[in-house]
Amino acid sequence: MLGIFLERVLLSLRGGLAVIFDYYFLWLPFFLGFLALEFWKRYVTTLALFEEEKTLIQIKLPRELHKSPKAMELFLRSLHRSGGEGNFYDKWWKGGTRPWSSLELVSIDGEVRFYIWTRRKYAKSIETELYSQFPDIEVVMDTPDYTRQINYGSEENTLFGTHYVLTKEDIYPIKTYIDFGLDQDPKEEFKVDPIASVIEFLSSVGRGEQIWIQIIIRAHKKKKQVSLFSKVKKIFEAPKKKKYKDWEKGAQEIINKLLDEVPKDEEGLAKGVVKQTKNKEKIIEALERSLGKPVFDTIIRGLYIARADVFNKSNVGGLLGVMGGYGADGLNSFKPDKKTDFDFPWQDLFGKRLKKKKKELFKAYVRRAGFETRYNVKDFILTVEEVATIFHLPGSIVSSPNLPRISSAKAQPPANLPL
Repeated sequence: MLGIFLERVLLSLRGGLAVIFDYYFLWLPFFLGFLALEFWKRYVTTLALFEEEKTLIQIKLPRELHKSPKAMELFLRSLHRSGGEGNFYDKWWKGGTRPWSSLELVSIDGEVRFYIWTRRKYAKSIETELYSQFPDIEVVMDTPDYTRQINYGSEENTLFGTHYVLTKEDIYPIKTYIDFGLDQDPKEEFKVDPIASVIEFLSSVGRGEQIWIQIIIRAHKKKKQVSLFSKVKKIFEAPKKKKYKDWEKGAQEIINKLLDEVPKDEEGLAKGVVKQTKNKEKIIEALERSLGKPVFDTIIRGLYIARADVFNKSNVGGLLGVMGGYGADGLNSFKPDKKTDFDFPWQDLFGKRLKKKKKELFKAYVRRAGFETRYNVKDFILTVEEVATIFHLPGSIVSSPNLPRISSAKAQPPANLPL
């Protein structure tokens, strides 16, 4: 019986394929046309990105900084630029793309630095916005790119790297600076700043070691562009759990669902139920706070690079867990993804796949790649509040000797800034 059934299945498949190939002249021109358009778009986009001038900006911290991450949130709003793609001509002929920026936390021989990478045409406005929120900092324009000073191809250096993704759907927020109470501007000695542990880890490495953390952001559009290759790939992939196409509508749907689950009267409820109810109320509060705020498509990656003679495996574990301080019960958190290693030796018997993975991740970091490029990277959505939580300028409570600070007198903004 089974043999007869399989024979019939094969015959029906052959018949279906025969029909497809018999009428190839109807569908093949459209398929080749779509394919040609996709290749053309990739070509003009890559060319435009290559010709666009970029620059790296360094931020030097003052000795005293009495600003909450709210100031960084206000600054980051200026990076939420939804233009660039314009009309059909801009996108398909000129290769226009939404601009993205890279926020970078870097440790070189244990010295912690803050950088912003951007397109050169936006550099002056970024300088202005930074000084408007942080008058006592020093902004160093056109600083040399630290990534270009590493020759990874040599045997001298070794590398471990990873991307970070969210543990839940990106509708659920991480624990932000508001949840930590930093929006209330408490005294320095009472602050609990999650970025302190990140800086502590960065400052712990020694000479010959470097840690790079990169947060790439661009303005999110409700309707994401999906390439032809992605559409074809989805046909052969196993079905995935539900994804919300519209971020705000998805967040509102979850809020309504949680509100229905919260009892209207807590009187007489068991302790466990009350605790569960309060957790849901915190989630609802965090979700409602996210609605209406600018949101970014986000890519986060981290690299640990060291001379072969000083490479420390404990720093690999530190890099994997460095983003772990932003999670909370019921909310979102970060986890490592696409690491430059393998779980089992037979996954890379000859060591070639590992070398390729490391080289690709290094190139992606140096090029600040991810959107509209050949690097296949999983991006997710963060609100401006969430981005300000994982990248902001810490106050004096973070007093690591490897976090250099300048005197306020030296950090006066230039008088010729554009208004």
